[in-house]
Amino acid sequence: PLNGFEHDGHRWFAYPNHRLFTAVNPEAATAFRWREAHQSRAFAKTDLESRFRCWGLDWDYVSPSQLGAAVAHVVGKITRPIELPAEALVAANDGYWSGRPRAEVEATIHRYLPHAYFMFKPTSHLWVVVNPTYLTELFERLQPRLPALRPASRFLP
Repeated sequence: PLNGFEHDGHRWFAYPNHRLFTAVNPEAATAFRWREAHQSRAFAKTDLESRFRCWGLDWDYVSPSQLGAAVAHVVGKITRPIELPAEALVAANDGYWSGRPRAEVEATIHRYLPHAYFMFKPTSHLWVVVNPTYLTELFERLQPRLPALRPASRFLP
């Protein structure tokens, strides 16, 4: 075949990763512009794994069955829910969660983290964690629940 290969029973294929494909797949975005008040920043996505350049486009290799097997392996290692408070920063437009009702997303996360608090943001997983606005909100929510940090006397007067 012209595109793809098989390795350990999993089929891999290459797909172009370009902003023009965001109409079909929002995960294909290669740049994110953040702006808040008088601050702005441009973020660019550069995948380090399985990336090559051909015909002026960046390409990625993917194997849905390999990804599914990896997720099944990790989920299979979970023996019980983690009984601790957690903040779940949910990328509501992520390819996995997109179109799913909020109650279903929360129920799925609560299966593993029953004491999770949620922040739903209208973006893809690619940009939710590099967005300074979202991270600031997350840290502000976490701060009251963190123990006060005391300076170590040998480092500070």
